Amino acid sequence: MLVYETMNEQPFRFSAFNNDLLRLPPEKFKYLVSTARVNREIIMSGKVIKISNNSFAYHLEMSETRELLVMNAYKTLFGYSIYTFEKNHKLRKIGWLKVNLKKNEFVLYEGEKDTIIVKYANIMYDQKLFHDMEVIYTTEGDSVLERYNSNELDKIIRLANKKPRYNKDRDLYTLNYNNMSIIPSERNFQLVHPKLPDYINLSFGANSENDYKLNYSFPWNALQAFAISLTALLFES
Repeated sequence: MLVYETMNEQPFRFSAFNNDLLRLPPEKFKYLVSTARVNREIIMSGKVIKISNNSFAYHLEMSETRELLVMNAYKTLFGYSIYTFEKNHKLRKIGWLKVNLKKNEFVLYEGEKDTIIVKYANIMYDQKLFHDMEVIYTTEGDSVLERYNSNELDKIIRLANKKPRYNKDRDLYTLNYNNMSIIPSERNFQLVHPKLPDYINLSFGANSENDYKLNYSFPWNALQAFAISLTALLFES
């Protein structure tokens, strides 16, 4: 049985649950209040904000001028606990992101079940150092660690970060964010399946030093997308 560590700091106290959640279109609201994976017709847009080295927040974008706080992550002894909000104005723990000592491997626990593994490695490409990212999960609801450690390759799915392309005009390697105002950062990434390189299922890019754009679609839910994006901010090369 999984036991969560005691938090090093108390979570922020919020005066009220934001009732705008209840006004979301049904096709989007269900993806926030459950672990249902987003379907291919839905793209969820939001932001991940670094509050401090010990806490992060995920905001859903309601419009160009309105945002909604959905989740917070707080540092624990061996990772980060992730909370959402209930109608009674209280925080509810929904996940835990375990971090290894080298800060290059992560495991997401949803409740007591391990559902996602994220691994980072350094690679040399064109005499430059890049971060290679791999996200591993299973679609059958089983323990992803058991499947992975047993080498049951037919029971797991592996995704990878889209490789950046060299931009001659800017003399650097970049990803295509479709004219969004994303600044260059080693934390930026886009997640794809090796056999579907044009279908970006999760996109993460810096708006500023502590503010990051997060878009995601199938096969992720809100908790998974937030946790995967956190790994990009936490890993160390």
